[in-house]
Amino acid sequence: MYLVLDVNSLETVESRSSPTSAHIGSYSSKRILSRNIILGPTKRSRNGCLNCRKRKKKCDESFPTCGSCKYRGAECIWRDSTKFKMKRYSDSRDSTKKSAVVRHVSTKSPSEELSEAIVESQDKMELSKGIIELVNDEIDQVNLRLDTSEFTTKNIDFLMSDDFSDFPYLSPTTTPIFNPFRHLDDKAKYFLDGFIHKVARNLCIGPDWCNYFLKTFYQMAEQDKSVSFALASWGGLFLEGSTDATKSYMIKAYKSITERFPNFNELSKEDIYILLNFFLIGIGVHVCAGDVSQWNILFKQCIEVIQKNGGLSEICRMFDYSNDIKWLISDVQFHDIMSSRAFSKGTILPMEEYNTIFQRNKILELGNYGLDPLQGCIQPIYLLLGEILQVSSDLKFTQHCYIINLRILRQNFYNEMEEVIDQLKEKLKRCQPNIQQMEPIIDDKHEVELHLTLFEVYSYTCQLSMNYQIKGMPASSAEMQSILVNAVSCIDILVDTKLVSSLSLSLLLCGITCCTATDRLDMEVRIKKIQSAYEVANLTRMVDIIKEVWKRNSNGNVCIDWVEVCNEKDWNLSVC
Repeated sequence: MYLVLDVNSLETVESRSSPTSAHIGSYSSKRILSRNIILGPTKRSRNGCLNCRKRKKKCDESFPTCGSCKYRGAECIWRDSTKFKMKRYSDSRDSTKKSAVVRHVSTKSPSEELSEAIVESQDKMELSKGIIELVNDEIDQVNLRLDTSEFTTKNIDFLMSDDFSDFPYLSPTTTPIFNPFRHLDDKAKYFLDGFIHKVARNLCIGPDWCNYFLKTFYQMAEQDKSVSFALASWGGLFLEGSTDATKSYMIKAYKSITERFPNFNELSKEDIYILLNFFLIGIGVHVCAGDVSQWNILFKQCIEVIQKNGGLSEICRMFDYSNDIKWLISDVQFHDIMSSRAFSKGTILPMEEYNTIFQRNKILELGNYGLDPLQGCIQPIYLLLGEILQVSSDLKFTQHCYIINLRILRQNFYNEMEEVIDQLKEKLKRCQPNIQQMEPIIDDKHEVELHLTLFEVYSYTCQLSMNYQIKGMPASSAEMQSILVNAVSCIDILVDTKLVSSLSLSLLLCGITCCTATDRLDMEVRIKKIQSAYEVANLTRMVDIIKEVWKRNSNGNVCIDWVEVCNEKDWNLSVC
């Protein structure tokens, strides 16, 4: 039984039973009842002499001289009766319940019940007596310590004063609270909060539980200073725009990471993980700021780290195919495909390497990865887009070789091109969203419809890319205009949803396909509406490209390669 004492009166204000005390009480009661004798003291009691109590020995309480003092020839000193009163606490509700149960089930005679009540009362008295003795023992020990301590009047005066400068026990006895962002100033913490509520919420098209902007990037920021500075810069960009304060935290992030990693040789597993997080966050910051060069430098450094450590498959094995590494590799694949460079030269990493881990090994379908924050459940069609761009790059190189060597018939090239186009069309026809990744939203029919609509948008986007990059088809052709009408109707469904962040490339290709004044005006209105809700500067860059194509192709009768416009401006544009 635990007894809580009032500070002023030292009376019991709360009583709760414990297994230990209950065991002691029941054991004492059984000894007394079974032998029907009064036992000697089994432990030190409050009534023993002061010498025995000071020596922490049991006293037989023989008055005026106890057996221990008599044996030692010491003076046996007794204290006055205690002035402390113990009051037992009882829960009336429990007593009522117990008595009600007894009345309900009891079938014994009144005399038997009375006899049992007397025995039970004796047990409780013994239990109470034992507990009271234990508590009074503790009180006496406190009194003895106070009597023998150096607790002088000076100490008391010190405690009563307001000056605690000399207080000897100011050191904390508990571990300080973990503060992962202690190196960030208030402004940076404010920006970091902006990353949580603006960046991570606006860019992720999946549910919160698989938002790896928070689950991976933010958790990494709690452990690494350079990552936390980079995230602060990203959040500040969405809160205040591209200001000096926003840029300053990215500069601090660069300084921190370059001091630790002057080169990418002999990296540990932890180093690789930190660098992948840092590079991908830095890419995100620069892309959202409308950068057209620096993000690509970071991306190439990210690819260098991957290649120096065995490639994509080895990186995945190194980290046991964790959800965090799946997200990082998926982010790499997404930015590799969604760049203006890929539309002219193909992806930096071969598409075969991406297809091995995502299509053959299906790493995003393993475990509980969920919807990808950037690609949702439509990664298969992004991979097909990457394959289209790779084929386009290969065919351009082959065509160049045929032009140089006039002795080789050009007909072979066009036959090969038609065959490849037919294969790509068949793959596009058979391409489906990843059903397993849709499981987190399968019960939300509206959400499912939105993601299927996004898949349809990118199906049309792939067709436009194929016709532009491989066939060189003009925008005004009937086939291109038919694709445009269907794509725009799907885009309008998604404009007011969180999936709007995935429409950048589709808006670019649909924009340059608009030929009439009405279509172009509608597209301008549509993009302005999107920009008001989705404030990223790379979308402004795409608008510049669209308007330049319109200027060069007033009626849409020729095929204008938008990548050539980027190259003329010396832009390496990210269209994600």
